[in-house]
This record gives sequence, C-alpha cells and structure tokens, in this order.
Amino acid sequence: MALLLTPILRPAIPGPVPLGVIEAPQAGTGKTLLASAIVVATTGHQAAMQAAPREEAEWRKTLTAILREGAPFCVLDNVHALWSSTLAAALTAPTWTDRLLGSTQMLTLPQHTVFLATGNNIEVGGDLPRRC
Repeated sequence: MALLLTPILRPAIPGPVPLGVIEAPQAGTGKTLLASAIVVATTGHQAAMQAAPREEAEWRKTLTAILREGAPFCVLDNVHALWSSTLAAALTAPTWTDRLLGSTQMLTLPQHTVFLATGNNIEVGGDLPRRC
C-alpha cells in the first residue's frame, strides 16, 4: 500500500523517499506486472524498465541521466544484488550533483524520482537496507 501511495504523495514530500522493493523467491510471480501497474496507476504511462548497473561509475551516469530527465519513476527490473553507495547517496539527497558526461560542467538536479526494484531473492547491502 505504501508503494502505491508514495508516488501520489511524492510532490508533497520535501525530502527523500525509500526505494521500493518488490521481491519474490522465484520467477513468474508478477513482480514486474505489479511495478508496471503502480506506475500506470499513478502516472498514466507505461513503466520504463531498466537493468541495474553493476559498477559505481555506471550508477553515477545512469542516476544523473534519470534525474536530468526528471523521470517520476525509475524501475530497476530483475535485480539480483543492490550494493551501490551511489544509489544510497541519491536516495537520501534532496539534490544530486554530478559532472555532465563529456564536459567539465557540473549539474545540480532535484531528486524527486521514486525508485523501484524488482527481483528474485534480492541481496541488499552496504547502506541500502535502511533506505529500502
């Protein structure tokens, strides 16, 4: 229920919101369908799914691109492990600052995106367990 209400109430929440995790012990249980239903119900658009990056540098680039776009949702589909200090920082920061790819210019972006992860038996490590 909280995962369904978070995107609706997100504009009224000034600070960070936790990453939503939809997890099951096996494939074919409807995790991605549930994530898609939440996105469609709250935005009216289909969910854009993406894989979770494996390296911190890729997390940085991906998060900067997502936040620069102003995406209301980021759905990380079929996640096996979440151990990113970059994602942990983005989940708790009201703004995100990073270097624009291919430039020396820095960007400071508001962080209003609701992050969602789906997967089977997801391993969550580092500082992320308390941010999910």
